[in-house]
Amino acid sequence: MCVDPSHAIGSRRAGPEGILDVMHVTAQGVIAGANLILADFHPAPGQALVDGPQALLLEELPKFLEDVQIAREAYEKRLALAQRYVK
Repeated sequence: MCVDPSHAIGSRRAGPEGILDVMHVTAQGVIAGANLILADFHPAPGQALVDGPQALLLEELPKFLEDVQIAREAYEKRLALAQRYVK
């Protein structure tokens, strides 16, 4: 399954807790089992020819990847729980 959070959200807005909406959608997709993420990154989103409003900054890539890892760990825990109850 693939998630495309950048286009689904279309902006760099953040929720009241300060987490970018793109990161929320990415995490939800990963927790649901996504194994592919299409996210837009750009060194200067305001100068991007396309998709600038939703592009994350290149400096945000390490944080984005760490957040994806946290979501993946949650998915793996859910998978392990489900497998314990499979008969």
